[in-house]
Amino acid sequence: APGASSAAVSFNPAASDTVSGVTVTSSPASGSAFNVGTTTVNVTAKDAAGNTSTCSFTVTVKSAATVVVAPASAQYSDAATLQATVNAPAFPGQQLAGTVQFFVDGNPVGQATLANGVASIQLPLNLPAGTYSLTAQFTSTNAFYLGGSSAPAALSVTRENAASAYSGDAALLTA
Repeated sequence: APGASSAAVSFNPAASDTVSGVTVTSSPASGSAFNVGTTTVNVTAKDAAGNTSTCSFTVTVKSAATVVVAPASAQYSDAATLQATVNAPAFPGQQLAGTVQFFVDGNPVGQATLANGVASIQLPLNLPAGTYSLTAQFTSTNAFYLGGSSAPAALSVTRENAASAYSGDAALLTA
């Protein structure tokens, strides 16, 4: 789950014996919570005569990102700063890296590389005055992190504040 530092993992190791039944145990046990990262699971099979066999495998729990897009506002024809913050539980020895695509009312408007958990772009506003849905989607470039999408935030566009003023007569004489 986004922002979770562990996940319950289920598995079913099996073993057989031609003479008697076999008891299979694993450590950690199936259904245990595994922390983000790679964990080795050790499995032991034991038959009725006390003979044992062991094996192991690894379980890798990837870190899922939480994406939060900040509300933005600007007047028509100005640029609005769109910014998203991406957080994820640390995966040991791996850095959170990737890109963030911004969307206004579901339409892509620009992309930025994640730097120190933040991505931002300048968006020139050519939208009519009003409120629009702003979202962001993180795509990880590190296989140990999963991407994620933000909840919507508001992009508010206000009317352009333009004014004109009379500065007096201007005269030009020609011969």
